[in-house]
Amino acid sequence: MSASERPPHDIHVTVAFALATKPYEHSYAPTTPISAVQADALAAFKVTIDGTTGYELVYDGEAVPPDKTVGDVTRHGNQLRLRLCTVTISG
Repeated sequence: MSASERPPHDIHVTVAFALATKPYEHSYAPTTPISAVQADALAAFKVTIDGTTGYELVYDGEAVPPDKTVGDVTRHGNQLRLRLCTVTISG
């Protein structure tokens, strides 16, 4: 099997959250949408959505669009470090 035929390796994702005592860590396929990582992290941190606060994943100071994949965001290697940030929703 050539290198181009091998399936891509999973990427170890770490999500830090200021209100958590430890980060969320899990390995994902490169094709996993960032929205799935965010949903998993919110569940792991036991965050409930209340309509006044939103959440976004941030990489290198920039919000990551939810339609991007883990592979899109990972620049090199098999590790990705993200931060979960709160966003106040004005209504």
